[in-house]
Amino acid sequence: MIRMTKILYYPELSYRVTGALFKIHNKLGRYCKEKQYQDAVEMLLKQKGITFEREKKLPVSENIEGNQVDFVIEDKVLLDCKAKV
Repeated sequence: MIRMTKILYYPELSYRVTGALFKIHNKLGRYCKEKQYQDAVEMLLKQKGITFEREKKLPVSENIEGNQVDFVIEDKVLLDCKAKV
């Protein structure tokens, strides 16, 4: 049996962000579009004084374009919003 160790990196920041996300979901509900959730996340992060970059491209190497993430929060946490419609 493989034992997995659960490690929570940046616990204080993670709890603040998770709390903000639950607040947004409880307010908006589950039927909004991805852009609406992203706008709400941006607004709440600004209100809480949490620094972030929105729609940041993450290159794979110098000449290869990588992925784009919705939010890079305090240069520590990546957040990508998803929504079902």
